[in-house]
This record gives sequence, C-alpha cells and structure tokens, in this order.
Amino acid sequence: MQKVEFVRSCIRLPKKIYKDILALNDLRNAVAHSFFPENRRVKPKWKGTDIFSSAGISQFIYDMANISAFFFPRFDRDDEARLSKSRTQ
Repeated sequence: MQKVEFVRSCIRLPKKIYKDILALNDLRNAVAHSFFPENRRVKPKWKGTDIFSSAGISQFIYDMANISAFFFPRFDRDDEARLSKSRTQ
C-alpha cells in the first residue's frame, strides 16, 4: 500500500492506526473481488469476525471512528494554517 507508506513518511502513525488501515484495505479487496457471494472462498472478516454480522460491523465502525478521530484534527489544523497564511498575503 503505497499511499499509507507515503502518509507514514509524512506523519507518525500509531501502530494500531497503521494496522487498521492495512486491514481495511484487505477487507476492501476481499469484498470488491468477490462480487457474487457464492464465489467467495471465505467470508470477509474484520479482526476475525464476519463483517456482515452485528459484532463484526460494530467493531469495524468503532475502529473506523478511531481512525477518523486520529486524522480529522490534522485536517482542521492544516486548513487553519492555510487560511491564516492566505489572509496575510
């Protein structure tokens, strides 16, 4: 995953966030490359739990919220820096 490696070269990613992003990519690939459920060799899982179960989707949503909580404050900071810089020019 070149994109996540690029992000890692720019900012320090906690190991949990990094692993969850890699797991998200694996899940995306598993679902995207098995358009027809009957063609799946194994059911797509999130951290060992069927992603289509209540427990699996609940854990997935929780983990994605943690990733969002990590990145979103950085977006706001960057936006504020860009706005204040553009105002002074």
